[in-house]
Amino acid sequence: MNNYNFEAISYAFNSLPEIVLKKQKKVFNFFNLPLTQCVGNMLHGTFLEHILKTTDKDYIIFFDADCIPLIGNIYCLILDEISKEASIIGIEQTGQPRYHIYAGPACLGVPVKLYKELGCPSLNQTFRSDTAEELSWVCEEHAKKIKYFKVSHVEEPRWRLGYDREFGIGTTYQYNNVDVLYHQFESRFNVDPFLKKCDLVIQTIDTL
Repeated sequence: MNNYNFEAISYAFNSLPEIVLKKQKKVFNFFNLPLTQCVGNMLHGTFLEHILKTTDKDYIIFFDADCIPLIGNIYCLILDEISKEASIIGIEQTGQPRYHIYAGPACLGVPVKLYKELGCPSLNQTFRSDTAEELSWVCEEHAKKIKYFKVSHVEEPRWRLGYDREFGIGTTYQYNNVDVLYHQFESRFNVDPFLKKCDLVIQTIDTL
């Protein structure tokens, strides 16, 4: 991890309860993972674009405030994968249309050089894209690889993922058959599941 010039950043709207940020930070600290937490009222996609256009880092790893790692080497995994070749990596997600699976911004690793080579595409919602989905569309159009954290478990299925699967509230993601991430989705409506998951992660791993 120390071999990479990178920053991990989470973003939350200022309406999100502060306890969510505190719990997220507690999990990252437990794994000794540095995380810059940003809070504001900027559109999510605009924030992502701003970071990628102004950073002096080679790689950026984005997190939503209600997304946490389940393993301590998540940064190494992400950085090793996106540095091997020009590629991005993110949670698999769909917006509209539901068949298009893209690398979602709840956990999204991006080489800054690649983003700029692709012409700094907008990461806001468009006629065909949800937040950050346009980056996956443009990668596909330029034959750039996209790698995914795959859904392994969903506490409350809510939305179709492609043609034959679902994701939703409380989604666990895996990589190479190992659970590596948890994303609450829509924690602005109910923070309790996320807070409980943060405590459970720390308690479970701390007793191993």
